[in-house]
Amino acid sequence: IIMDNNLDNAYTVERIVKTVSTSEFYKNYVNLEYTGRLCRECNMYNNNWGCPEFKEDVNKYWTMYDNIELIALKLNFSDEFRQKRFNNDDIIDIVDKTLFKEKRDILPELMAKEAEVGGLVLSAGYCDICDKCSRVTDNPCRFPDKVRHSIESIGTLVDKTLTDVFGFELESIDFENGRFPEYLTLLTALMY
Repeated sequence: IIMDNNLDNAYTVERIVKTVSTSEFYKNYVNLEYTGRLCRECNMYNNNWGCPEFKEDVNKYWTMYDNIELIALKLNFSDEFRQKRFNNDDIIDIVDKTLFKEKRDILPELMAKEAEVGGLVLSAGYCDICDKCSRVTDNPCRFPDKVRHSIESIGTLVDKTLTDVFGFELESIDFENGRFPEYLTLLTALMY
């Protein structure tokens, strides 16, 4: 368990929103073959309803909507926090209490907006609505009205999107030395 379990002063959240044409975005930032290879390396592949392998052709989403509103949440970690070293279990716990917390916090807002505009929300990473996804036991999704594909799973090149569209690079946790980077990023979207 981390420190005093309070990460309130460990980071601040910067929210950056960019809207682009879906067709332009698709042409420049989508490569389903590449992201599919990455997804197959993940333990969520075929084990999570938000992740591939999909029974549907997810390419269709790129032609159904005119615009894509990209929402980057940049979690900027304090200098003090970044000086600390953590073991792998602590890192996983911190990621859940920071990155995944921010994802859980933004999704209801995006889902309300999705209903308002008749759009489609693209989440970040795998779906974590349930503790254990029903896909693992070959059962239907328990929350089909809530589960959304991740932006990566339908082909978005997140690193290229962040660099070209938002002007900053994707940073990663240094597991070997147990340190957090300057920031971590969560990329979600609303197609409409």
